Amino acid sequence: MNFRFSMLLLTITFLSIGITANAADPGLTVSSDGILLKNGKSYRAIGVNYVSAFTRVLANPEDTSYENGFKVLKDKGIPVVRMWAMGYWPSENALYLKNKEEYFKLMDKVIKSAEKNGIGIIPSLFFCFSTVPDLVGEPMDQWSNPASKTNAFMRTFI
Repeated sequence: MNFRFSMLLLTITFLSIGITANAADPGLTVSSDGILLKNGKSYRAIGVNYVSAFTRVLANPEDTSYENGFKVLKDKGIPVVRMWAMGYWPSENALYLKNKEEYFKLMDKVIKSAEKNGIGIIPSLFFCFSTVPDLVGEPMDQWSNPASKTNAFMRTFI
């Protein structure tokens, strides 16, 4: 299994754990053989990129424009979005480094808004491959080193 496919499965698993409200309504999950399920049935959907839903909040914690954005997407029948789950550049990840609890409180607000509007989220983790190595002071080739600070950051973040 290659690294990107592993990260995709991990991301989908992260998503399914994050949006599962209760056992009666499992939401999006992944079967043991890698099939995306919605409420236990095979599921396919076309969504949109809404990468800034969370990054706008990182730039300005008072920005709740994602609430209207998710409402518009619901009204248009869009069932799922892909959004960045961390800042693109190292400087956009200052809150995570300084105050993880506050970072995830902001993320929770975005996720709850999506849930309220029936929108599934596929979080993009580590979209910019150079960001994490830059944050931990390593070259990009350390993604391939399981013992690197880059991989340690990845495991902690996930």
